[in-house]
Amino acid sequence: MADNPFKYLPLDSGVTTIRLLHLLPGEAGSPLHCTIEHVLLAHNVKYVALSYAWKDTYLYPNEESTGTEHLMVNDDYCLLIGKNLASFLRQVRDAEKPPQTMWIDAICINQTDIRERNMHVIKMGDIYRKADKVIVWLGPHRDDSDLALGVLKTMEALGDYREEKKSHGEVRFWDNSDKTKLLELNQSKDAHRSWVGLVKLFGRAWWRRTWVVQEALLPRDFIFKCGNSDVNWSTIWHALENLWLHDQWACEQLPFGKELLNACNPGRTLLWMRSNRDKGSRDLVQLLYHLRPSQSSDPKDKVYGVLGLASDGRQMVPEANYELKVEHIYAKLYQTMSVVRGNLDWLTLATGSRYVSMNTCRSVLGDVPFGFCAAGDSKPQINIDLDSRHCSIKGYIFDEVDGLGGCQDPGAPNAELLQPSTGVSAYPDDAAILEAIWMTLVADQDFEGTPTAWKAPAKFGTLYLMEAQMTLNDLESNGEALGNPSAFQIWVQRNAALVIDAQTVAERTKAERVYEPADGSTLDALAGFHRRLQSTVKNRRFVVTKRGYIGIANDDVRRGDKVCLLHGGRMPVILRQVEENFAFFGEAYVHGMMQGELWPCADLPDVEAREFCVL
Repeated sequence: MADNPFKYLPLDSGVTTIRLLHLLPGEAGSPLHCTIEHVLLAHNVKYVALSYAWKDTYLYPNEESTGTEHLMVNDDYCLLIGKNLASFLRQVRDAEKPPQTMWIDAICINQTDIRERNMHVIKMGDIYRKADKVIVWLGPHRDDSDLALGVLKTMEALGDYREEKKSHGEVRFWDNSDKTKLLELNQSKDAHRSWVGLVKLFGRAWWRRTWVVQEALLPRDFIFKCGNSDVNWSTIWHALENLWLHDQWACEQLPFGKELLNACNPGRTLLWMRSNRDKGSRDLVQLLYHLRPSQSSDPKDKVYGVLGLASDGRQMVPEANYELKVEHIYAKLYQTMSVVRGNLDWLTLATGSRYVSMNTCRSVLGDVPFGFCAAGDSKPQINIDLDSRHCSIKGYIFDEVDGLGGCQDPGAPNAELLQPSTGVSAYPDDAAILEAIWMTLVADQDFEGTPTAWKAPAKFGTLYLMEAQMTLNDLESNGEALGNPSAFQIWVQRNAALVIDAQTVAERTKAERVYEPADGSTLDALAGFHRRLQSTVKNRRFVVTKRGYIGIANDDVRRGDKVCLLHGGRMPVILRQVEENFAFFGEAYVHGMMQGELWPCADLPDVEAREFCVL
């Protein structure tokens, strides 16, 4: 039978026709059998859609690029499939159950037909939306994955004694007693195996695939399946969000905590997007940014794999074309975005990974707001050269980086604090300087922002003072030593001595009196403040410019880098001159520039208009 390969019949191109497979019953160990039929998606047929990794080199390190397992189709024909897919079909097949109807991309799409693959890029969204159920297959039980799933369920149960109720997908944040209970796991005989198993579970290929994003975000609901165990997505989300919020504690107190956080970052980003999917649609820029660490066997799928999710996907990429070169796809996409969107939001995609860890958190832009307009309502003046991959953009050199706050990671290159060489301030008084400090820490955004309400609430300023004053007192009492410091406490410790207009951050912070809000909302607000701050400060550092502005930019910013405003740019950018060209070092939040306060800046003193050739 293996010598009689299955041949696909073409799908009807005039209507939304798909293939479905019917997995036939069978005893354990017997060959896999199915039938395949063509159906109209509009007929509301019942089927289960599968989300899985085609090739998982962690589970199957020696697997060839083409499938090696046999699936018999209509009894007479053979289709080669991968080991991971075959393991799923064997796991769910039951000799006593009737045939199970499924949609599985590797089987239901003719992968050798480029035209059909192009067509399915557009269909994929509807296929997952209309599925009765989506199953995420993480692979068979291996490396104590059963123990790892038990740890995740234990994490979800923490805090059950509290009266607060959370709806599906909402997170109950751990307090100190919850963390103490979690540490009790370390006393069990299986503790080492459980934590190692958890790291390995999040090391599986599914978490890093580009295509899984729409497979997880579009369906009404989905479950994870590992071997014969099922687990709700909200169970995993609850655990990952709490680990992320308490990352410093997790690194220091949990076995293999640092390895676990690194392994689960892609999963946390994905499930964060799932938990927020009802708060508004995402456009292509936002999706591509969040999913930069994701992987695909074909690099073109980094774009094509999320078109079904993007609110403007059809507008930016009217049709997929796998015959184009990757460079051409991106150059054309950036040109289209500049014209259609009328801004340079795509620059956040061009930053690359040379200065931002692939495990980094979100952009300073956050997810939904894009509410900044540093260059007013100006439009991009840009030219992208496909051959040289250089980009020329018109704008202004407005300022220059002078002082640098300490990096969150003291081991990073040039991590130490560098005091400003000038003692000027761009802000009118001490109150405005303090406001600039705390607003910069959160990039003037609320973590749970929506397109209509995204700015940082005033209570964040109160929370900053409360937390910073307690941290400064602890530092004085404990001789600069903090046990299990949070990201905020590390920031205070690394930046307390930064001088802004003749006073240190510590002096300005301690000079203010603060009163805790009496409305009982402090705990939830504090969690939001820390989550927002953590997104902002990771892999970034404070900057003070020569004109006295306070901002936050990427860790590798240096004294002398140019603070520039570009036509069509929502945010200032950091450029470093390299001979006649400029290297792009990312966007920056600079307090007092973000709402077009300085645009147009052609008439301001010491401002240089330039056409930047950006490498």
